[in-house]
Amino acid sequence: MSDSGDAKPERAPRVRAEGVPVPKEFVGQTKTGLISDVLKTRLGSGQFGFILVGGDVSKENAPRIYFNFTDFTDAEFRPRKGYAVAFTVTEDENSRFAAKNVVLTAAGKVTAAAREAEM
Repeated sequence: MSDSGDAKPERAPRVRAEGVPVPKEFVGQTKTGLISDVLKTRLGSGQFGFILVGGDVSKENAPRIYFNFTDFTDAEFRPRKGYAVAFTVTEDENSRFAAKNVVLTAAGKVTAAAREAEM
């Protein structure tokens, strides 16, 4: 790099705010929530997202749980941000929580159908 001021300033590392943890007593229970994030890996092979659990679905107050697209069982629609879903809370051998058997609720299907009609 030259000394002419072309150097980019160093960025501070991203600090992720601690979220509300998923309560361990949720394991094995069916819960509802809203899909808050839908992500794809750079190569497009991995698709996953996060669901805000429960009735208070603000990011500051609700636990957030991981789900993989392979666990989204509604064949009619793709999972998208803002859709209401029901799911079973599971825990793996590393004590990480995940949503399995993710399906759209009746309200989620209405939202999904309205979005598809707009496209």
